[in-house]
Amino acid sequence: MIKEILLELQNSLKLEGRVRSSDKTIRAQCATLWVSLTELTSKYLRRSGELPEELTEYLDRRIFQLIDHLNKIVKIMRAK
Repeated sequence: MIKEILLELQNSLKLEGRVRSSDKTIRAQCATLWVSLTELTSKYLRRSGELPEELTEYLDRRIFQLIDHLNKIVKIMRAK
């Protein structure tokens, strides 16, 4: 459904289509997510005030796990 709407918009507005490299798009999305996730770590959240130690340990552990997965995705994309 979304694809049909986008094609309709492209045709009605006479927009030129372009093909993007999927690996570059994925790497760019990973980079964007990496920045957002990094800013959710306790180091950056402390700018808004102190956090309970249990919360910082929990958040940092989980956030760094997500960042690790993003790094693995980027590594796979670079190997292509």
